[in-house]
Amino acid sequence: MCIKRNVLYIMITFASLILLFGCAETDSSDKSRLHNRVRFVIGETRFNIERKYIKGAFENKNKVLHSVDLWVLLPDFESYNVSANHDEFYGAGGWGRKIYLSIRSRGHTATVKRTIKASIAGYSKSKDMKKKYGLEVYPYWTKRDQLYVFRIGSEPVVNMICSIDGIVKEPGCSGYWDYSTDVVIDFSFSKKYLSSWMVIWKKSNEILSGYL
Repeated sequence: MCIKRNVLYIMITFASLILLFGCAETDSSDKSRLHNRVRFVIGETRFNIERKYIKGAFENKNKVLHSVDLWVLLPDFESYNVSANHDEFYGAGGWGRKIYLSIRSRGHTATVKRTIKASIAGYSKSKDMKKKYGLEVYPYWTKRDQLYVFRIGSEPVVNMICSIDGIVKEPGCSGYWDYSTDVVIDFSFSKKYLSSWMVIWKKSNEILSGYL
């Protein structure tokens, strides 16, 4: 019964997305794609994403699209399938293999560059910074968390916070990157996948760009 209710919820969610975003992309060379993609705009940034990745959408008080949430299963970016992985998406709590992505209007969120510059300037243990998995790691950012920063050259690109092992039962990582001047991408996943963060980041961008 629970599965049937969730399937109904997903069907309603997808129907709502079509009404909210407009018609899905049509392709005369491949009619099967008619109902497989959803086009939408946040701010001035346009997206064209596979429907199977979309979890939900949210408007602001002015009925303007504010964010679209996506979710998949790691490490292969599996989308929801009621007969194959329902329990992993809707089952017991905890991270499991899920990764959550939120395409969000920037609003008052500072760029990653500005956030990292301000944060590290006030960090008393910058000398303790080390490198791991291609990330700068700032230990004991708080009593519970460590800061992870990915840079391309000297430019900070990804801002991520991960729970310190042993502090919480199931440590996770969350953060954001700048997708455009008016859109940021929030993400969160289990810390056990931290070593694969670069693959996660690249595949996430492929979804966002419409390539995956």
